[in-house]
Amino acid sequence: ADNPYLALVIIQLIVYALPTVFFCRLRGSGYAKGLRLRLFRANHLLFMLLALIAMVAGSALINLAVFRIFPDSGASTVSSAVQGQDLFFAVIALAVLPALTEEFLFRGVVYGNLRPYGRTQAILISSVLFALMHQNIGQFFYTFVGGVAMALMYELTGNIWCSILYHMFNNELAVLTEVLYYGKFGDAVEPL
Repeated sequence: ADNPYLALVIIQLIVYALPTVFFCRLRGSGYAKGLRLRLFRANHLLFMLLALIAMVAGSALINLAVFRIFPDSGASTVSSAVQGQDLFFAVIALAVLPALTEEFLFRGVVYGNLRPYGRTQAILISSVLFALMHQNIGQFFYTFVGGVAMALMYELTGNIWCSILYHMFNNELAVLTEVLYYGKFGDAVEPL
């Protein structure tokens, strides 16, 4: 049977992972140390959870305003992908892998290389690029704010795993929300 998640995995690897690996190889072996791949510390968990709650609440307000201005911009890519499919593979393809590949590219490579020119500029530029990458006006403001939050998290904790886990939780929340809203495997259900 055809598995749409395989295509998503291949796209993630080609578009995000390969450029990151290529850049790291081009910069030399010392560059990987600049990614700050430290062990995740448990005291960062509370910081991440509070940031995630604030992000979800704030982004809901932003999305509401954007969808009122651009009512047709809210078409979900998640619901169409999870319809009729296995939830486990949806979480891997839509939450886990994008968090890893996108964080290494946008926070590790882009933010990390712009940081010497100023943290504020690096945060803003990497966040705008992250938002533009999603190619959806309905997601632009939400992903921009998320990009700022993840760059700040990376900067404040000194640990890219914090922004990766935050990104993963955020994406997984989106997948699970869609599944709960539309039904387990895409069957339309009435919202609660």
